[in-house]
Amino acid sequence: MPVTALETALYTKLANTSALTTELGGTYVYNTNAPQNPPAKYVVFQYQGGGDVNDTKQRSRNVLYAVYGVAQGRAAAAAVDGQIDTALHLGSLTVSGWANNLWLARERDVNFTEQDSTGRPRHRIGGFYRAIIDED
Repeated sequence: MPVTALETALYTKLANTSALTTELGGTYVYNTNAPQNPPAKYVVFQYQGGGDVNDTKQRSRNVLYAVYGVAQGRAAAAAVDGQIDTALHLGSLTVSGWANNLWLARERDVNFTEQDSTGRPRHRIGGFYRAIIDED
């Protein structure tokens, strides 16, 4: 399934970026949701939409993911976002079953604050990243 392959590639890219995992204090990268009682800083990525392009007989996918750093402090979340951006913007992914990574780029920013279950703020700072891949 293309979405699963893309999500595996995105997780692998983020989890193997040493500057990011150093900033986080570990490999705290989660698809869709973080666990209850998450670490102080972590990354969440979520599929936002997209799909097959269908402009040629060669299968292509054009999808969008939100990827953001989460922390109690705004500066800490921004520092995580900086490492995410360095790892992904105009970078590449190795997607199993897909020959060509045509595009990976940040398009829009994400910046909002929520309260966790104890009432403490959780700042989420990151961006929307577009990935375009195709079969060979």
